[in-house]
Amino acid sequence: MDVDTSETSSNGKYAIRATLTDPLGNLEWTTDTTNTLTLDAGGQDVGTLLMAKAAPDGPNDAELAARLRANQWRVESINGGGVVDNAKVTIVFQTDGRLGGSSGCNSYNGAYSIENERLHIRGVATSLRACAPALMDMERKFLIALDGAATLNFDQDGRLTLQSSDGQSVTVISAN
Repeated sequence: MDVDTSETSSNGKYAIRATLTDPLGNLEWTTDTTNTLTLDAGGQDVGTLLMAKAAPDGPNDAELAARLRANQWRVESINGGGVVDNAKVTIVFQTDGRLGGSSGCNSYNGAYSIENERLHIRGVATSLRACAPALMDMERKFLIALDGAATLNFDQDGRLTLQSSDGQSVTVISAN
């Protein structure tokens, strides 16, 4: 590599990195270490630059939202515990940024958005029907976990897990 030393400092230290992109500009390969060099009048051999395959970009916000809206989701686990027998707990993400479903005893609705691959759920409200104590307790746990949801993850089987920053989680599977 030739360097125009008129653009550099004679006593400066520099680092060299390399990247390779595909024709569309997507990063394919990159150096994963920084190689330092000191420029002098005689030049310097920087040796071999080792490159690593770049990690693929994850889905963007629009892709995540589309995947959420593609199904009516049936809850199978709340904070690692199952749902009450025969309870129907669902989540439906709508195109207008609203969500709703059944929380086991009551219906609920609220708003959601996805920003920087993080899920934001706010303004969750429910109807006020009373049910058996076990169902009401499960519903309370579900609504707390749902309202605090911050991250979303799809596993290889298509299960969706919503998790709050304090570790509460809701695992759902597609009803479709």
